[in-house]
Amino acid sequence: MAENKNSFVLYKDMISTIEKLSDETAGKLFKHILRYVNDQSPTPENEILDLVFEPIKNQLKRDLNKYKKTKADRSLNGRMGNLKRYNPDLHRQVTDNQITIDEAEKIASHRKTSPSDNSDNKTSQTLANVAVSVSDNVSVSVSDSVNDILLEKETKEYLGQNEKIEEFDSVELEAEESFQKKVARKTRFSKPTVEEIHEYCFERNNGIDAQRFFDHYESNGWMVGKTKMKDWKAAVRTWERNSNNKNQNQNGQQQERFVGRQSIDTIQHNANVGYEAAERVRKQMLNDTN
Repeated sequence: MAENKNSFVLYKDMISTIEKLSDETAGKLFKHILRYVNDQSPTPENEILDLVFEPIKNQLKRDLNKYKKTKADRSLNGRMGNLKRYNPDLHRQVTDNQITIDEAEKIASHRKTSPSDNSDNKTSQTLANVAVSVSDNVSVSVSDSVNDILLEKETKEYLGQNEKIEEFDSVELEAEESFQKKVARKTRFSKPTVEEIHEYCFERNNGIDAQRFFDHYESNGWMVGKTKMKDWKAAVRTWERNSNNKNQNQNGQQQERFVGRQSIDTIQHNANVGYEAAERVRKQMLNDTN
């Protein structure tokens, strides 16, 4: 397990294998897993335990590697966001591969300790110029621990050798939050395929024609009114509501017309019956007179 990582994932499809074990063996397997993730390097008691644990161990390793990569990526993003916010000139040099992120942080740290000293500012600029010409295999020892906000909200020291560590931690937190907000704003809409639309409509059982939906928005550049579409599933649900409302209105109108026709037919029938009765009375009276 990674340092300060206090959790791991077990997948529910393991049950198909675990159900085939006795309760005793399953219990031993669980203990074996816990010893493994706590870095106790356990040895399986028997071949069955070894065979069952092997795929679980491989999955744990894959999850751990993914965790470390995600953590490292977010750490670098946070550091770059901090650098761009407070030292944009150094940020440009790093993005242009003129200096490393560690070298840039070293220069930024030196600037912060003496912000009003002109002589120190000149020294900082000299350091920057020297850093550009340093060989790529030279490394500057700088602590690169960062706050892993999204993974497990772990609090770690950042630039530990600096006396103002709390201030640097606060700056990095702000930079990480700023970076995440920018990423969210830049997230672009990805139009769905007809198959994806059909699958979603089938799931909701709404009767929406997936091809018609796709063609409609494909023709107008995936715009909703004058706004670029952000969520095509929300648009499907809107079509669904509109379709339901239309069907309800049509059914109501048909029922009203049916009731209207029924009333007219009844009136006509009664009128015909009355006329026939009156005609029979008239004829009877004529016969009686004759």
